[in-house]
Amino acid sequence: MDNKFKLKDLPSLLKWTYKEWMADDAFGKAAAVAYYAVFAMPGFLIMVIFIAGFFISEESATGAITEQVSEMMGEKTANNIESILSKSQIDEQKFGAAAISVISLIFGATGVFFQLQKSLNNIWEVQKKPNSGIKQMLLDRIASMGIIIVVGFLLLLSLSLSAMISVLANWLSETFSTNMMIITVLGEFLLSLFIVTLLFAAIFKVLPDVIIHWKSVWIGALITALLFSLGKWLIAYYLSETNPESSFGASGALILILLWVSYSCLILFFGAEFTQVFTYKYGYEIRPSEYAEYTPEYILKHTDEYQTID
Repeated sequence: MDNKFKLKDLPSLLKWTYKEWMADDAFGKAAAVAYYAVFAMPGFLIMVIFIAGFFISEESATGAITEQVSEMMGEKTANNIESILSKSQIDEQKFGAAAISVISLIFGATGVFFQLQKSLNNIWEVQKKPNSGIKQMLLDRIASMGIIIVVGFLLLLSLSLSAMISVLANWLSETFSTNMMIITVLGEFLLSLFIVTLLFAAIFKVLPDVIIHWKSVWIGALITALLFSLGKWLIAYYLSETNPESSFGASGALILILLWVSYSCLILFFGAEFTQVFTYKYGYEIRPSEYAEYTPEYILKHTDEYQTID
């Protein structure tokens, strides 16, 4: 087996990835996660804002989130998201109600990642052991909370680096008396790519019940981030030209959220498939964690399947 990646291998890797992606019913998995995401979204966003609120104001965090939503799904959807957030705040004056709200938010926010974990486990051909029990369920929830914390810190990092890029572009414009818009645009793109790569790497490494080499994680996360960044611009262009919200009336914002989450999951699952193909092609390994085991389908599969990509 050749352990060294060559650029000429990329087309065959992508071809094999596509076959696996279709065979694993990526569209069905994406639809399931999108369904969970609708109910988990308020809790997830509130938890992210709460974490970011330790370092910046909650208003700034909310503004950053709604700005991103506006760029991806339109201003009307962003306004609906902002309205949901404003109506979902925890009443800190009532301890009992606040405690119930916090627990509900945590389970709601982590539920979508729990479903995402099941999908990634299926793609990477592992499953939980029958006797994994309550301890593993709690560990799964903790892992999901870890991803939410990562999202909160990445939001902070994105805001900080974005501000630095703007300051640098302004300084260069004043120093050289020329428009440095290209630096701002390029800097924002590279920043977005960097942040999204970190997020996908965290998801691949933390969520599934597997032990996986970091090199495979980074390669898969980068490919996923590139596809996601490309698709984000295409979807934004499509939405700006077609305005699909008007076709669905009052439910337009909900439909857009479902479509966007489904698209994001399709890209994520493609990246997971690519990671698996890359791992087996170049001599790495995806092994079940302590509380997991290989699926029967994996055991029956020929061991040289990924070594003879054509």
